[in-house]
Amino acid sequence: MTEGILLGVTVVFVAITLIQYWSQPSWWVRGWDFPKLQLGALLLGLLLLQLLLLDFSNRWNLLLPPVTLACLAYQWWWIRPYTPLVPCEVDWADPNDDSPRIRILSSNVLTPNRHADRLIALVRQYRPDVLVTLETDQWWDEQLQMLSDDYPWCIRCPWTTCTACTCSPVCRWSISG
Repeated sequence: MTEGILLGVTVVFVAITLIQYWSQPSWWVRGWDFPKLQLGALLLGLLLLQLLLLDFSNRWNLLLPPVTLACLAYQWWWIRPYTPLVPCEVDWADPNDDSPRIRILSSNVLTPNRHADRLIALVRQYRPDVLVTLETDQWWDEQLQMLSDDYPWCIRCPWTTCTACTCSPVCRWSISG
């Protein structure tokens, strides 16, 4: 019974790991690209349970820990660059330095959200050089028009051909592309 449960859980984690190689853009596939730390922790727990509970006199049970370890290694390969084990590639900016800098404000507005006044207040307060809004729709595009005097250069999206959630960067300077 225990071995069957561990086998079933291992198969599920193998499927979750392998599905990330599939180029299918559906949310139920791409959603597994993100919880790598959580998957890694669960795989580590599964590996420990396998080592403690499996009867290794059954040769088939010898396969489960290496398969789980391979899935864990794959997740770790993605997690490792974001750990203290890898040095930072960019130096921290000195907040007292008067050198020119670019200020970027990025906001995932979530399409059904209709509180544009809050975002506009933040933009007016922080005056970023570049504003990037995510998950905008036509309504958001119309609401953010009032910033066009301060942000004359922009890439407007959604375009009439877009049907998915989109991104709309606006900038104080010319955007060439």
